[in-house]
Amino acid sequence: MPAKWKDLLAGLPALVEEAVEAAARDTAETLNQAIRRIAQASNVTDALTALVDSTPPLCSAAVILSLQDGQAEALRKRGTTGTELRFAIASAPALASLLETREPVTAAATPGEVSQPLLDSFGEAIDGPEGRVYFFPLKVRKEVVIAMAAAGAVKLGALECLTEAASLKLEILLPPPHPPPPPAPKPAAPDVQQSKKASSAWDSLPPEAQRVHLQAQRFARVKVAEIRLYQADAVRSGRTAADLYGVLQKQIDALREQFQKEFLANQPTMVDYLHLELSRTLAHDDERLLGPKYPGPLV
Repeated sequence: MPAKWKDLLAGLPALVEEAVEAAARDTAETLNQAIRRIAQASNVTDALTALVDSTPPLCSAAVILSLQDGQAEALRKRGTTGTELRFAIASAPALASLLETREPVTAAATPGEVSQPLLDSFGEAIDGPEGRVYFFPLKVRKEVVIAMAAAGAVKLGALECLTEAASLKLEILLPPPHPPPPPAPKPAAPDVQQSKKASSAWDSLPPEAQRVHLQAQRFARVKVAEIRLYQADAVRSGRTAADLYGVLQKQIDALREQFQKEFLANQPTMVDYLHLELSRTLAHDDERLLGPKYPGPLV
């Protein structure tokens, strides 16, 4: 073998490693730019536009689907065919599974799995007869309100990170419709009277106290959503082990301390919204998943 070929072959592993590292850097930079754009969106329309516009390096085609009244309808599309897209969720079992599990779903690119209209919309973006369609949930306070479907050269981890970032932004842009009232006092009274007091507890708070309650809710919602986004692997392993606190103790303890200082210390009617959000968002309303060493509510 000529010497020059030996030299080229000897240097090949280093060239491959360098190419892999360069590709990883490019993907990371693309992801960072996309997340920044989503974070800067001032409304839901801009956030969804930023999401779908950021997908070209991560898949061949993508569709943002609203999910309402048993129907899926395209809000934004890229790399697809046709103008309108609407179909029954029941005709796409993979999408129905996403709504049930609230987790990403991978499905065979067949009409029986993803519906004929969606399959037609993706067209040549599907990677041949063995192609797949990937569904990612966008959740607001644990409920899936929108989904993104993607096909063709899909980079799963990057797209999951993007949709988590979009979910976080939607949580911020879409406040809860009715703030939960603070806990009612516990006088010795019939249940009917206590129920009436609880229902009017929020209205009885002065405006400044209501403002602090809403601020505390927002703090809890945003901080827990950030854990779900930036510590996604740890959250999954914590749920699997039924020990979210054990896996995320450092982050949770820091938030508990901050919540105590900023909201509980000077507001006697304050609710532990942080505990509620940890239970709802990370533990899927099953406090047992927080783990045996979780200290419990602050109040």
